[in-house]
Amino acid sequence: MTIPLDQVNKKIDINHYSFKEYSDYFLKFDNKLLCVKKKDGDKIIVKFLKQQLPHLIGLQYAYDKKTNSKSFKGIRGFELLNNSTPLITPILFKNRINANRIRVNNKIIDWDIDILPRIEWLPAFLNCIDKNAKLKINNRNREHPLINTLIRGDYFYYKCSQKDYLIMSLLRTGHSYTPRLLL
Repeated sequence: MTIPLDQVNKKIDINHYSFKEYSDYFLKFDNKLLCVKKKDGDKIIVKFLKQQLPHLIGLQYAYDKKTNSKSFKGIRGFELLNNSTPLITPILFKNRINANRIRVNNKIIDWDIDILPRIEWLPAFLNCIDKNAKLKINNRNREHPLINTLIRGDYFYYKCSQKDYLIMSLLRTGHSYTPRLLL
């Protein structure tokens, strides 16, 4: 028996959940605001939207061909996940990532290293964000001090579980911040 996604507090096995269950779970965060109080007393507001889910799990890397890219991003990507379309299964997702061999900053995106952990850790991360996540201010050269990355963002949440962690970059968009994931 699988634990409902809103109750997980550790890495999941994506093979035990459908993308429909996954997107239904993420719907509970749609249009929600997370208020983060910094040590200096300032607050930042993080806004979650359902159309962010395809990007957060890296769907764009599996289906980022010029003719199809818009279909797998934003609200259209979310609807594909939420409708459990046969185009999006863990096995097909993995095969497309490995076949496309998309390069980002001279690094080939890898299913096991770059995508699967995003999917497996995101529910636990979101369920525990107010308990175990830590806020780190990005350093001046905009590189994250824990890992070598060029991801843009001002703040990072991360959740450690022994040696594993998930980093969320918070990009300023108007008066709030938009989450992005990085491993």
